Amino acid sequence: MIPINLSQQIDVYLEQGIDRIQPNEVETLLRDMLMHIGDADPTLRDERIYPMFCHIIASDLLSPDQFMHLLHTCLGDNHLFYRIGESGTDAVFTRSFTALVLAQLVERDRERRLLSEVDFQRLVRLSTDYLHQEQDTRGFVERKGWAHSMAHGADLLAAICRHSLTLEENHATMLNAVAACLGKKATYIDDEEERLVFVIEALMNRGLPEDSVIVWIKQMECSLNALHDNEGFSRNYFYTKRTLTVFLQTLYFRLAYRDFALQTRQEITDVLKGFHKAIYEPN
Repeated sequence: MIPINLSQQIDVYLEQGIDRIQPNEVETLLRDMLMHIGDADPTLRDERIYPMFCHIIASDLLSPDQFMHLLHTCLGDNHLFYRIGESGTDAVFTRSFTALVLAQLVERDRERRLLSEVDFQRLVRLSTDYLHQEQDTRGFVERKGWAHSMAHGADLLAAICRHSLTLEENHATMLNAVAACLGKKATYIDDEEERLVFVIEALMNRGLPEDSVIVWIKQMECSLNALHDNEGFSRNYFYTKRTLTVFLQTLYFRLAYRDFALQTRQEITDVLKGFHKAIYEPN
């Protein structure tokens, strides 16, 4: 049951200014918001709890101990991995909105620098594990609002990629996680591909070589071809092809806007041309 005054209390804080929150109130508020971070009521979840988390984190109202406790709690089985593997249930809201809160913590840590290298590598491992394991790929859910696990997970990965503690050895792990999202048996209709492209942009901004991106694109092309070899022109093949096509188109134009990564754009052109010929211009 939702604490009867949680929504009203958040409204008061947001209206009067969060700088008036006392340290003991922060502790209580964190506890209650964590308990209801994935509430099925979109008004409470999207318009109260998540914005309040953002304000508290951005305004540095968390002590170092509170900051780290929140991070470790979010990475646990009751939040990011809450009932992982389920699909079509309300549990996805807890996982998905936990990913968003983690993204806020990572962004803030770029300045606060509270995470150790060990903490950060654990964050990388669990965040990518989450995207591999998440099965509920719904975007907008009628009457309950945004689930959007793939988009929120992508936001978390992009935030991690922008952090200075990201290592070169993490790049392949990140790319594999994005590929896993693109390979799920899902038809994305809520800009999930757009959000996933931010991960690739962040990696390239951190020095990921074009050669690595091109090899990764070729690997996804090979995976799609293998799917066709096994299933022919199945519905699963067409859904996967559509997802990969939209992602590559989005990546192409995002790079083109910056007049960046010409070789990657040429590889994308060649791959998409191959997809087209395989279906519409067969030998």
